[in-house]
Amino acid sequence: MTPFEEIKSEFGANWTTVRIGWQGLGPFSPWPERALEFPPLLSSDELDRYAFDRLEVGDSHERDGIERLLAISPHTAHRTQILEAVVMLEDTFGGDPSLELRKWQVVLLAAKLKSLPGDPLYALIDLTEFWQGFGFPPDGPHEVQGRGDGRAPADYYTLENYLRLLSRHKRWLDEQRAALSGT
Repeated sequence: MTPFEEIKSEFGANWTTVRIGWQGLGPFSPWPERALEFPPLLSSDELDRYAFDRLEVGDSHERDGIERLLAISPHTAHRTQILEAVVMLEDTFGGDPSLELRKWQVVLLAAKLKSLPGDPLYALIDLTEFWQGFGFPPDGPHEVQGRGDGRAPADYYTLENYLRLLSRHKRWLDEQRAALSGT
């Protein structure tokens, strides 16, 4: 199951979820001006399927927007053309951007935790890179070595610290899932 399919199944999706997925993590990176160099989080096929699903259940205004979107082939059009059409749908039929972003964070973090390297050094680096992709949200569970805590690398890259942060990430996931399930 893809991350977008997991989001739809577990939390539900809307056009804001799609927009965030189509943009990818570029806008949250340290280089937002290079946003289009980052890959999307959902595929053209997923975008098409979502649009066709919504075409069947949306009202006439949403169907008009979807028809404009589908007239632009996501397989051949420039990504910004598709994004413009998705943003038009999002403006009327979207959700809360912070909640929709959180859905992506939860699903992608759950996958990341399953694939972390066994070595604490590389696992902590992997987690740092993951959260860097989201611009290190202040309410995220990760602690970055040397960022605001003055902790030496020898103290940070230990099995004990890794297990502590892994537990913290799992707790955060459980809390976020519970919060998102209530929305």
